[in-house]
Amino acid sequence: MLAAHLNLLILSTLNLPSSAPKLDSTVIDQLALFKRLINEHYAHLKNVQEYADRMKISVRKLNTICKSTLNTNAREVIKERILIEAKNSLTHTSNQVTEIAYSLNFSDSSNFVKFFKQQTNLTPLEYRSKIKV
Repeated sequence: MLAAHLNLLILSTLNLPSSAPKLDSTVIDQLALFKRLINEHYAHLKNVQEYADRMKISVRKLNTICKSTLNTNAREVIKERILIEAKNSLTHTSNQVTEIAYSLNFSDSSNFVKFFKQQTNLTPLEYRSKIKV
């Protein structure tokens, strides 16, 4: 009897509309382009406007694409990529924080430390020491 109810439940959910909106192929292509541009230029392009210009779309359109596909805005996607690279450098190199900040094109190491702490609630050195434990 329990198996019959479970089958009935499964069959009834098959007819429900999908909660995920269908994405246009151009939106997917534009997101792929944005991600590729970020991977190529994260160190020296940090402004959403610069990516939108390279994609020949508006900032608003780029944010709409990110919101509909990733449920976040373009600025957060850029920050996440920079953070990934910062974490990789802290984890896999012995470079000083100032060297990492310079490689990620921060104007000075204090800006990098501030950025990193906002994203992780840890300073870069705290993160590095936590990882090495």
